[in-house]
Amino acid sequence: MTGTIFDAMVANPAEVEVDGEKPRKIKLVQSKPLMVEVSYDKLDAESDGQKAVKNLPLTITYEGETIPGANIVKVNEGAVKPIPITVGGAVVGDDGFVTANAAVSLKTLAKHLNEGFNQFTVDVNGMTDVVMLDLEL
Repeated sequence: MTGTIFDAMVANPAEVEVDGEKPRKIKLVQSKPLMVEVSYDKLDAESDGQKAVKNLPLTITYEGETIPGANIVKVNEGAVKPIPITVGGAVVGDDGFVTANAAVSLKTLAKHLNEGFNQFTVDVNGMTDVVMLDLEL
């Protein structure tokens, strides 16, 4: 059955085909005034057929009717000169939160990133959220 998880052990090495689908996301009720996540689906679409991705697509959800501006203020726990995030395509929900498509220049952000797991802090009007990013250089 699709989605069934099991543990197995074999006597000899064996190749196993695994479905290439991405894990499904679980949408939780918004519990904090700011939530930022990498839009991996948009990243995949943007990088399809291109040598390099210019912008890291993000989704920002913020308590209010607008997002007054967003910046990355820390990378890997170190303070950085604010890196501006372009925000657009905002939709106001019935729950009092606005959700917007956003993007940050990877060229600017990459100066502060390491290979492997990274984190960066996004600031919107004094509210912050930490975003995890696994990067392969």
